[in-house]
Amino acid sequence: MTIAKRILQLWCIALVLSVSFPTATDAERSGHEGEIWLKMSTETRQTYATAYVLGFSAGFGRGCEVGTKDVKQTIPGIENEPLHKCFQQGLHFPDADSMAKSVTEFFTRYPGDRYLYISDVIGALGRGMTLEEIHKHASPIGVIPPE
Repeated sequence: MTIAKRILQLWCIALVLSVSFPTATDAERSGHEGEIWLKMSTETRQTYATAYVLGFSAGFGRGCEVGTKDVKQTIPGIENEPLHKCFQQGLHFPDADSMAKSVTEFFTRYPGDRYLYISDVIGALGRGMTLEEIHKHASPIGVIPPE
């Protein structure tokens, strides 16, 4: 087999593979994370929710620290400190146990929304959305927050 034929063969395989698997730009969710969530034990759900909150909070906090380190405060008062203002923009989570129960209730109540990622539902809860609002604003690209 010549090198040109081998390259053509590999290129064809790469082309087939690239069109066979969905990408983030396909605007279509594959899988059913809601089904996976409902199959988890209560303890696993609580551990997942706790890890999500801790990971998100640590990452967001670090991002605020780095992002505001060179920003000068222009108006006096702690509420006007750049770091404080950044923290206020983050998600606000209930305790992990109630969040895990809310995610479970959501996927149980709305089986047609089980295509949503678990992080979509947790993120929407962190933005203060109700289960009904999450359902109403669910889309193939996630949960679109109301304006």
